[in-house]
Amino acid sequence: MGAIVPTLTRGNIANEIEAYLARLRLLKVPTMPADPVSLFIELKRGRVEGGPYNGVSLFETANRVMSDFVVLFAAARLLERPLPGLPLEQLGGIEMKLGTQDGFDLRSRLSGGGMVLGECFNVARSFFGQKRLRSVRGLEEEPGVAHRILAFNVDAVARPDEYGKRSSPEWSFILIDVLAELQRWRR
Repeated sequence: MGAIVPTLTRGNIANEIEAYLARLRLLKVPTMPADPVSLFIELKRGRVEGGPYNGVSLFETANRVMSDFVVLFAAARLLERPLPGLPLEQLGGIEMKLGTQDGFDLRSRLSGGGMVLGECFNVARSFFGQKRLRSVRGLEEEPGVAHRILAFNVDAVARPDEYGKRSSPEWSFILIDVLAELQRWRR
């Protein structure tokens, strides 16, 4: 499941985010039982109706949607603000993948022809190290990449300010505050 959306630009990113949020509003969440065991079973086995992941368990839908938010908001950030080593005027449109499709979440070309690739995820702090290592390895193994991006939820790390210091001409780290971004885009 998931989708490859049209190439994102400064001119259409807002529409794509608004369209995703509109699809999300169509999601029907099952009633949650009060008993803890029954609640856990419903979360893992109960299915949602509507929205971007119709028929998927509530637990898996939550995981996918939260990661989709990181992808969407990272793409918006790339189109709005320059990053170290990645000037806006050099960045072409962005191809973005949502959901569970294989491949990199973000892909673009620089005006000089270099490839930009990004991996995005939303993860619990307890799993961040594993997810980061796997994502970094995947990005580093890809040949011919001029700039690599790792985007993730800001609450996945204890000291988010440390990641801004790690950016370089070849790497950018984009930390997404999902709740703040949702407030911004739901106005």
